[in-house]
Amino acid sequence: MKSLNSLLIIALVFSILLSSCNKEIVVIPNITSDQTWTSNNDYAVNDDTIIDNGATLTIEPGTVIKSAAGKGLYVYNGTLIAEGTEEKPIVFTSSAKNPAKGAWVGLVFYEGTLNNTTLKYCEIEYAGGDQNYRAIHIYESKIHVNYCSIVDNKYNGIYLWGTGANFMSFTNNEIDDIDGHAIVISAHVN
Repeated sequence: MKSLNSLLIIALVFSILLSSCNKEIVVIPNITSDQTWTSNNDYAVNDDTIIDNGATLTIEPGTVIKSAAGKGLYVYNGTLIAEGTEEKPIVFTSSAKNPAKGAWVGLVFYEGTLNNTTLKYCEIEYAGGDQNYRAIHIYESKIHVNYCSIVDNKYNGIYLWGTGANFMSFTNNEIDDIDGHAIVISAHVN
């Protein structure tokens, strides 16, 4: 009877461990309709992933997004809603086993990015893998960035490029261990 109880306990523990492991979802490169990424999965960005066609990508609190070397998440014409919580931040990181600064590109927001785009309680780490982009690169668009942690990035933490680049809101962010400047603002006038 003791060995049967021991086997049942082992089976229960094993079952709990398996159920707590997140499934890895390989992200499609072009997001052209609304999607929600859930916290019970990890998301692998193996190709440059583009939000376009007015689509909204919503990411739930506690979700982990892992990008391959030289790849990033780009918003061309659409919205990214990444609203984590203090207890369950959204993590944007590298898929490398031993990541270093610049292991992946980062988050890039082009002029078609809608103003409701929000990064809240997000951790962005090991980005800056392309000298043309930064951990957060904002080109001619305005987004909300609040309570985010931008750490261990190559080049600059945040780069605002163009006369229309700005923040809709920017509060309580941590930018640390960056090889360049925390924030660079470059207004290009033709």
